Parts: sequence; structure tokens; C-alpha cells
Amino acid sequence: MEASITRNRFYRFSRLCPVKEGQKNIVQITMQGTRSRDFAAAFKAAGIKKKDAVGYTWHHVDDFDPKTGKTTMQLIKTETHKAIRHKGSVSQFGAHSGTKYGSPQAVDYSYTQGWLTGRVPKRLKELISKFC
Repeated sequence: MEASITRNRFYRFSRLCPVKEGQKNIVQITMQGTRSRDFAAAFKAAGIKKKDAVGYTWHHVDDFDPKTGKTTMQLIKTETHKAIRHKGSVSQFGAHSGTKYGSPQAVDYSYTQGWLTGRVPKRLKELISKFC
């Protein structure tokens, strides 16, 4: 079987991307508010270049920690990820924050929690500069 059900009734996948020495196909990241930001963080943590993972997709496991913003990411076959309808930590983040993942509000939430890494969105910089 390519997936098993977790205790939260979500999926955990078993067809992981093969890795070389020094690389990981399961990593922990701090949720950033968008999938693209999460994927960038996961590739960095995994030591894998995006171009070397063609045919694979990062899956958000259902273990979101609302205190730390951390979640586990698995690099799994894209076809498997698309074939099985599921919810993971993206759904948990949304339920906790009251935002739609991928929206500016989700990025704002991640920022206000101190979880956002990388580039701060321009609109947030402008807003911060007005009040600081």
C-alpha cells in the first residue's frame, strides 16, 4: 500500500523520493502560509534541488504544531499525491489560524507568529514601516 491512515484520519505516504547521502525525503519545516514557501523550505532542509525531484511533490503530514508552526513534509510521488484525496497540516493550519492557506492572510499569520523565513512580502514591509 502506498499510503496509511494516521491517528488523525489523514494519509501518510510510503512511496518516497529516493535520496542520496546527505539528503532527506522527510523533513520538518515551519509553515510559511503558502505551499510554494513551504516547498522552498522543505527542499532546503532536505538538501535536494527542485530539478532533481521531478515527479515528486511535498506532502504536508497532519502533525501541525500550533505552538511552533512546525510540520513534517514527505517528498512523495506526485501521481500518488494527486490520486488520493486527503487533508494534512495545510488543513490544520487553516483551522487553527482561521485563514485560507496560500492567501496573504495566511502569510501574515505566519509572520505574526514569528514563523516566516525568507523574504517578507512587500505589502507587509510597507505596513510595518507605517507603524514603526
